[in-house]
Amino acid sequence: MKYRYIYFDLDNTLFASTKAFKEDVARRLGVPVPDGDPATYYTGIQALFAPRQQEAEKAFQDSVRDPSVYLTMEPLPGAVEVVQQVAEAGRLAGFITHRPPEIANATVASIGRHFQVHAPLFLARNKASAMQLNSLLVEDHPDTAQDVADAGQGVLLFGDYGYNAKSNLPRIRDWSEFWPYLESLND
Repeated sequence: MKYRYIYFDLDNTLFASTKAFKEDVARRLGVPVPDGDPATYYTGIQALFAPRQQEAEKAFQDSVRDPSVYLTMEPLPGAVEVVQQVAEAGRLAGFITHRPPEIANATVASIGRHFQVHAPLFLARNKASAMQLNSLLVEDHPDTAQDVADAGQGVLLFGDYGYNAKSNLPRIRDWSEFWPYLESLND
């Protein structure tokens, strides 16, 4: 295969983070969970709570800083199986995220709860610089994915979210497309 090592982003790639944040913000505001996906990355969550957008902004900031929210995040369908298969193939380089350091313990606990693999966690503002050569990052955020591609690393955009719809980077919409994509690189 083309890439020796594979890194996985966490939020909205392996874990249903937007769902967890929406549910927590709704709980903090005492309102029902709104329908729909945010049009922009996390900052778009507040817009879903109009006309209480200012209150939702504070609730969202509290939610992002609350380790317990990260412990409620569930893996996206197929994520656990793909990570396990990558690990069994000896190609799992690690998990890489922009999450803040104060959430590291909750992040490690959440990974350990769902993913029965041993791999490092990288808290990195610049994901490309944290990656080994000949690696692939599976990432949902279009700006981060583009930065990784611009640095000469492999990147695979994950998901079909409103905030990443305009990117022209290689993409899989869900985990069922992961292995066929990797195999297509050998053709």
